Amino acid sequence: MDMAKKLAVVITAILFLAGISPDKCSLFRGTDVCLAQPEAELAKKDSEIRPEKPGAKEAKIIYRFGSAEEMALFEQMHQLKQATLTRIEVLNGYLEQERVNMEQLEAQMYIKFKISLDPYKKYILTREDMTIKEDTVVPVSE
Repeated sequence: MDMAKKLAVVITAILFLAGISPDKCSLFRGTDVCLAQPEAELAKKDSEIRPEKPGAKEAKIIYRFGSAEEMALFEQMHQLKQATLTRIEVLNGYLEQERVNMEQLEAQMYIKFKISLDPYKKYILTREDMTIKEDTVVPVSE
């Protein structure tokens, strides 16, 4: 994972833990400040940053809600989806970091002891004769 992606995961995690929704954060709207701001202020700032061009096409409507309640339900479900995706990205970041840590440990073990252990095999460390033995005993299934 490159540094920019890691930074994005960390920022997203911080926002998530702080309770700031990414869709209400000006960081994700192209500005350099990330504060929880009312949607009206963000819309005003967006129009100042991106003034409408004469002759610009109007956005295509892909769905029209039948009621305010239906729209509120969609908004709630969409926010839950976004929060879930954020948590997945955070967990993926942790998983990738743990993989890197494991690879570094394996490399250090190989450099120091010239041994590479298969993670899918079981090993026994015997203190009496100071050896590592591969456990070849197969458990009997009933």
